[in-house]
Order: sequence, then C-alpha cells, then structure tokens
Amino acid sequence: MSSTLGLYLNSANPDQRWRTLDRAIHANLEELHQFGGQLSEDEQSRVAIRWARQNVGHRVYAPTCPLWGCVRPLWVGPRDFTLRDLSHASIGAGTGIDPHSGSMLTSSSVASFLGRIDALSSDITLVFGGHGDGPYASLALFGETYSSLCDASPSWLTPAELTDGLRAAGFGAARQIQLIGFDNCQQSSLELAIELREFAQYLVVSQLNVPGLGWSYRDWPALAVQGTAPRSLALAMVNSYRRRYDSAAYERLTLTSLELAPMERVAASLRAFCDAALSLSGQTSLIALREIRKAMPAIPMSQMPKVDAFALFSDVAQDVRIDSRLRLHANDICTGLAAATQGSWISDAVRNNYRAYGISIVFPRAQGEVNDLLKTQYLVASDNLASFRATRWPELLSAMLAML
Repeated sequence: MSSTLGLYLNSANPDQRWRTLDRAIHANLEELHQFGGQLSEDEQSRVAIRWARQNVGHRVYAPTCPLWGCVRPLWVGPRDFTLRDLSHASIGAGTGIDPHSGSMLTSSSVASFLGRIDALSSDITLVFGGHGDGPYASLALFGETYSSLCDASPSWLTPAELTDGLRAAGFGAARQIQLIGFDNCQQSSLELAIELREFAQYLVVSQLNVPGLGWSYRDWPALAVQGTAPRSLALAMVNSYRRRYDSAAYERLTLTSLELAPMERVAASLRAFCDAALSLSGQTSLIALREIRKAMPAIPMSQMPKVDAFALFSDVAQDVRIDSRLRLHANDICTGLAAATQGSWISDAVRNNYRAYGISIVFPRAQGEVNDLLKTQYLVASDNLASFRATRWPELLSAMLAML
C-alpha cells in the first residue's frame, strides 16, 4: 500500500522563514535516503513527499531529491507567494492554486493539492503549517490581507473552507486521511476535532502556541512514508516535539494525539448536554455552569476565550448544584475525550497553571470577552463549524451570555 506525506506549509510572514527552512532541510534527511535505497523501483514510484508553500513573488525552490519530492528553499526575498507542487512524478508540473485568488487559503487550493497527492497514494498524512487559531483559522496570514484575495476570509482558511476542500478532493466517511497534523498554534480545539472527525482517523495538534521553529522534521517523516500505522505515527510526532522542546526554555507547550472516531460520542453527548440545558425551566444549573467557568483559568494567547474541555465537563459532572441530566451527559463527554486522547505532551507549567488535558473549547467568562470575531465566526449562525454548531454549544453560550 502506497504512502504519501503532504506538507501544506504557509510561511507568509518573514518571521516564519527559518521555521520553513528547518522543515525543508530536515525532511531531506539521511534516514529518508537510506530508506529509499532499500525500496524496489516499483516501491520508489509509489512514495513521495509533496510540498506546497506560499509567500510573495520570488523564486525560492531548487529540487534536490526527485525521489522524495523534497526541496531546499533558496531565500532570495522575504516572501514567495507561489504555491507549488513538487514531487518525483511532476516537479513544477502545476501550481495547484485557486486561479481566482492565488492563495493557499481557499478550499479549492486544498482540493487541488490533495488531488495531486491522491493520484499517488492510498495512505495520506497531511500536515498544515503556519499561523492559526483553532475554531476559526485552520491556517492564517495574521496581519496580512492581500487585495487580490477575493474570498470571504482573505487572511485565513476557516474550518469550513478546509472541510470543503477535503470533501471536494473526495475525502469523507467513506475514505479518510489517516492523519492530519497542524504545525501551528491553538489547533487543539473540540470544535475543530468534531469538524474533522468525518475526514481523518487521527489529529495531532497543540493546545497552546507553537514556537517559531515549529515541529521537528528530523525523524517522523520517514515513518510517514514507510506506511506506519496512524496511531504510532501520531505518537512519534508527539514524542519528536517533546524531544525538541522539553526544557526550561519552553515552559508553555503542548502537543496532543487525538483519535477522531470517539468524537462521534463526544458530539452526541455534547448535543444531549446542550439540549437538556436549554430545556431547563430554571436557571440554577446555568448559573452554576457559569460559576464553574469563572473559576477556571483561561487558555492563554488565543483570539477566542477558551478553557480546557475535559477540565470543564469534569467539574460539571461533579457539581451537585447542576441538574443530574447535565451531570450524566458531562460525564459521557469526559469518557469520550479520554478515549480520543491517545497521547499528549503537556509541560508541567501548562498542566498546573491552566488545568490543561490537551483539548480546549470556547467559553467566554463574561460579555466583555465577546469580540467581533467571536460573534461573527462562532456565536452567530454561519457556514463555519457546521458540524460543531449542530451540538448547539454556541446556542447555549448565547443563552448564558444573555443572562449576564
């Protein structure tokens, strides 16, 4: 069975330059060359690493390893806004971008990139890299808005645009990507995990920010192209990240491996929780829920107010002030989250300061935390987060905020 690693790397800002250089250099490792030498010619024709990168108008690519489709960027300017698809089959054979916007941040660009991977492989590992922030920005150019971009969210790829691209490329319940990783900040959110449960078996994500150097690409890419089982590959990614950053210099870091099949149970239990909460005649349970939230530490450095999902529903399940139905559903949510969390590295500082178990959920403490982004991309009905919105959690938050 053929295996392909797809790296969809957005390095639009100059501060991302060395991060992308690190990825490109270390994906061309001796381990990959040694592994390639052990393959038959037929096997060599069925494995590849595919690249897509975006900046503004400078040629930065020179292919050095046609077998693997890897590149070493030659930086001649701060940005290169060209999306390229480099592989052993077709180096430079097409841009793979949305012709109307020239941007990686559209569903059609994601679909085009995946379409080229799909022609080679039956097992796909897909890693996104750049900026990001969970429930609304799967990939982002924060602070960069280009007049040539014409879609509704020119500065970021929304979860809705991501899932539209995955669906257009033929992925869904009948055929899933084996693993999706996000080498960017704040992606370990319950909202995104529920959105992607139809499209992937595993998710590897950070609950907090990712340093500018990003993930280490020294070891696990070889496992990805060897067809390693997704659970083992996900744990290898987590362990690789830990080896890079487990020091006093990086105290506020996490990386979590999530199996997405249990997210079906989590989504159903969250819907039952919200249905029950919204049907209550009195406000005692909602007031208690709000008090639980006020006592919880917020996940830092996000554009949206978040708390740890497991910590939240664990507290709800144990609070006698809350309706017994809500406590039962909260316990079911925790059971599902525990089943989904296959492995995490959470530094002691993060676990102690933020009660972090690896996955967040949006929950504003008060009206003052409701910014325009939260209103338009989360609380107000929109195309974004369609699957998660079906749980009615945004509706419950709106009802609770109206009580304040």
